[in-house]
Amino acid sequence: MTGKILEVEKRKEYQPFLTYYENAYNQISSISITELTWKILFDLYRIYEERGNLFRASEFGNYTRQTFLYIIDQMKSKRLKEIYMEKPERKYVLKKLGLS
Repeated sequence: MTGKILEVEKRKEYQPFLTYYENAYNQISSISITELTWKILFDLYRIYEERGNLFRASEFGNYTRQTFLYIIDQMKSKRLKEIYMEKPERKYVLKKLGLS
């Protein structure tokens, strides 16, 4: 959350916003895969892409894609998968990562 706030509202008394995203990723990567996991990964992908660091963007894009597919694969109901993927935020991510 701090990373998102500082991305918009730059404050010198805090670390760069990217540091907060990376810290969040490091925290969740050792726990379990959740909805928050792919959201943080996708934010890192987006930030690196915007900065022109295509290697890191590709790396986090792949992590996001794999995580997203893992979450979808865990759903047993085809209808539940369809409903899950219909949310505009998820549709955008699917399209951006070439999954739709």
